[in-house]
Amino acid sequence: MRVNNSGRAVWIMNGLALRAAQSMGLHRDGRKLGLSPFEAEIRRRLWWHFLERDGRGGEDYGLQNPSGPNPLYSVDQPRNLHDSDLSPEMKELPESRPGWTRMTLSLVNIQIARAWGRLFQMGWSTEVTPGEDVRAEVVKEASIRAHEILQGCNPLIPEQMMTVVIARFLVQKLDIVSRRQWQSLHQPDDRRFWATENNLLDALSVLEQCNNMWDIEDLAPYHWITRAFPQYHMIFYILRHLCACPRGPNASRAFEAVEKHLATVNKGEKGAHKGLMWTVLTTLRERAMMMMQRDGEGTEAEPQEVSESIEGRPQAVVDDSRDVPDPVSHHAYADHGLPDWNTLLQDFPWDMDDFNMIF
Repeated sequence: MRVNNSGRAVWIMNGLALRAAQSMGLHRDGRKLGLSPFEAEIRRRLWWHFLERDGRGGEDYGLQNPSGPNPLYSVDQPRNLHDSDLSPEMKELPESRPGWTRMTLSLVNIQIARAWGRLFQMGWSTEVTPGEDVRAEVVKEASIRAHEILQGCNPLIPEQMMTVVIARFLVQKLDIVSRRQWQSLHQPDDRRFWATENNLLDALSVLEQCNNMWDIEDLAPYHWITRAFPQYHMIFYILRHLCACPRGPNASRAFEAVEKHLATVNKGEKGAHKGLMWTVLTTLRERAMMMMQRDGEGTEAEPQEVSESIEGRPQAVVDDSRDVPDPVSHHAYADHGLPDWNTLLQDFPWDMDDFNMIF
């Protein structure tokens, strides 16, 4: 559903499913309830799947996920087992397999969800946000656990290669997005921390890895799962950066990566670019393209000029917004029962201050 519908209905449906799971008691581990090993393990898989999807659905809209993993949920993580390893007649649960299974990517997703849950509790549930070193440690722990899970994967086997590549850019995304959020929490008015070439290259690395997956012939049968991991955050940051610094040394490369990703996502997908996020991203794309054409696309700037553009360009973006062609009117809003985004976008904040918590 998340692949074919980019509207908020996905996040709402995930929330309903999560509440239904709680009402059934899935937030309590089946072993502690005296259930059979088979039933307890299936419940674990379901519960963690709901939590992970709820977090991913919320992040599409810049919504924090307070329903993520927390101490009140006493559910063990599922084991790295094939479906064939489980049966209703089993008396004991087998130990996790050291190699790849179709649970491997889900287990990595669980580590990412747990890290996001910890970061949320630290960043938005305390009076003083912990320092960058604390955030980095949480990300490092998630990265180490993900690496341990992936050790048994053989990258020469296409499905396992796909697992490794997706897992890697999920960890990178956790680091990039949480770092940006931490900077916003500590220094919300300092723009110099987001419009940097290092931040751009980090986001570009993730987007290019995702793009490269589409060029590997062996991964063609698994393109469907790639669509379940849309790179809204990376595209958003890259386009926002290009609006602020259209003359950077990596501007052309970054814009080409965005164009390739948008073209790939839209290829063969009816209505793939409809919905809230795509309206914003398309508008930003038009803006970035105009700024790059005006300032000379891909022209390398001296370090001092780049620094000046970082501090001064966002205000110029606001002042020049009337010159931008309105691409919004060409997008039909796909969700029913929600406000028309075309109306909301009339006061679209070109300086993106209202989107700090998205990226």
